[in-house]
Amino acid sequence: MTYIFEIVGQNRRLFYGSLLIAATHFGGAVACICAYLSSNKFQHIFMLAGLIGLLSLKGRAMLTETYVQKESKNMIFSKYNSSNSTVCSYLNVIAASSCLIFIFFTIMIYCNKIIIQKFAIDMQTVFFINLVLHLVWVIFLPIVGIISDRYSIPIVRIMRTGSIATICIGIPALIFGYHSENIKIFMIAQLLVTLTHIIFCMPTPKMICSFFTINVRNTHVSFSYGIGVSITAAFMPILNDFFYNNFSIYGTTGLIAVFATLGFVSTIGIRDNG
Repeated sequence: MTYIFEIVGQNRRLFYGSLLIAATHFGGAVACICAYLSSNKFQHIFMLAGLIGLLSLKGRAMLTETYVQKESKNMIFSKYNSSNSTVCSYLNVIAASSCLIFIFFTIMIYCNKIIIQKFAIDMQTVFFINLVLHLVWVIFLPIVGIISDRYSIPIVRIMRTGSIATICIGIPALIFGYHSENIKIFMIAQLLVTLTHIIFCMPTPKMICSFFTINVRNTHVSFSYGIGVSITAAFMPILNDFFYNNFSIYGTTGLIAVFATLGFVSTIGIRDNG
């Protein structure tokens, strides 16, 4: 993330950041295909992933690091250009990454449990649904990135739009799809939440890297992003189980609303200059 942020030009960071996230979901799509074709031998997926990882490591080692970042006088989020900015920046990154991970895991992973129980479908159908959702990420993310770079849309505005759309469009659709008793309608609802969440997630690589200067970027990005992602992913199954078992779909969508709001809050009080 930091390498791409520092290598590409200012006017292309949203697009290349979206490609980073899209590449992750391309891997998820390949895994879904493997699981769909051989659901009883999923261990092979890990062997394939290990091979890809080794090839990626070799490719990364061959990249040069000759680019010298020229930091502007004002960071993109200029409010935090003071000596005590680290804590504020960490809180923003943790909030944004928590929103990113929780809603993604809920829609892509926990909803698998819901649809198996609610609609009594088999695992191959689940893998197919996950494949479709991953492909939406792969296709739609770069499109949003290109449009945002082309028209220089402030990333704060993009992220807030995604959060609000998730709450106002995605959540009602999910509730309606759940009560429809129709797996196709519920899948469309998952698709809507995915699309709105993509809008929020697309600028996050640029947002996170923009908080820190080049001399400390790798350290602070890895810590702040890692904290938000790991803690949220760890508690996601427990939270979802508790709220779904006690409040049905309203508990699950309530959690999505909480984390979408947290994503919106992560952008409050910052001034986007670029």
